[in-house]
Amino acid sequence: MNEPDTSVRSAVQGRSPRSFGQMLAIGVWVAAGVAGLWLVLALVNPTTTYHFSPLLLSAAPSVVVRMLAEKALPWRKTLVTVAVGVVFAGVVTVILQLADALRGPVLAADFTAVAGSALAETLIAFTIGAVLGGLIAAIRWTRNDRTRKPG
Repeated sequence: MNEPDTSVRSAVQGRSPRSFGQMLAIGVWVAAGVAGLWLVLALVNPTTTYHFSPLLLSAAPSVVVRMLAEKALPWRKTLVTVAVGVVFAGVVTVILQLADALRGPVLAADFTAVAGSALAETLIAFTIGAVLGGLIAAIRWTRNDRTRKPG
């Protein structure tokens, strides 16, 4: 038996289906919230490193859209969500670097591109977050998870 189309499921559950643009807008708002929280925390405490903030920020739009879509995203839409997360993380990273708010300790000083650099760790973390977010958004996790309608 075929899995019902998203619009049919939404109608049965009493809600209208969301478009990709609507889901992406929600993902942008979530990313903006994470970005704002990270920005405020880092500016208030410049010698504290928030190691997972760039990872969460760059993955947030992809993960949120995937959860709302309830299915794997096509690659083009996945790349759009990943780009949104990377732009947010990049902008916050630049602001924090210019404000000299990336002065905290690093997890693995020997493995960063610039030994002991919180900036390098931040760049590595948001790259890992973008890759993980993209994989979460694009990979089919269940047998019934479809990216296209049959036929």
